[in-house]
Amino acid sequence: AMLREHLAEKEQEGPSHFLGKENYGLAQFWYSEETAKALLLEALSHVTDGGVVAVLSAPSLMVPALELEGGKHLAKLQLFEIDERFGVQWPDNFHHYDYNEATVLPTKLLGQVAAFVIDPPRLNVDTLKEYFVSTRLLANPCADGSAPPCIVVTAAVLEDAVREEFGLRPVRNFEI
Repeated sequence: AMLREHLAEKEQEGPSHFLGKENYGLAQFWYSEETAKALLLEALSHVTDGGVVAVLSAPSLMVPALELEGGKHLAKLQLFEIDERFGVQWPDNFHHYDYNEATVLPTKLLGQVAAFVIDPPRLNVDTLKEYFVSTRLLANPCADGSAPPCIVVTAAVLEDAVREEFGLRPVRNFEI
């Protein structure tokens, strides 16, 4: 009876039982399960077999990857995150990432990433620039030479900067 009660409580908590508590000092905010799954599916739709999705500062996407189709897509995700807790949870997918050291990246992934999901922790252009330094180094260009898809999760106040400074355009809006 106690086990059933504990499991029911964990189910009500949603993704937090996998992710732990949000660390507001690191500007962490977990997506709803619905949003995390929608973002993950969008990113995966741009990746063929053997392709890699880099998830920068968006650990919530790891939860639906565990649950979707028996976790078969988890191997496609590489999580870049400053919070070391996720290295314990997903040791095969985790890479310590600090946008203040945007060029410190795993050599084996340079030029290998087919799609990105980034969620910078600060709402300013300078932080975005550091994330885009990382994405350029990790990116595997598309067949036509263009940059791979990049899903940027940020506030509407940065939409113009994302569009004008980095050449990205909104293709779909997610409400979180």
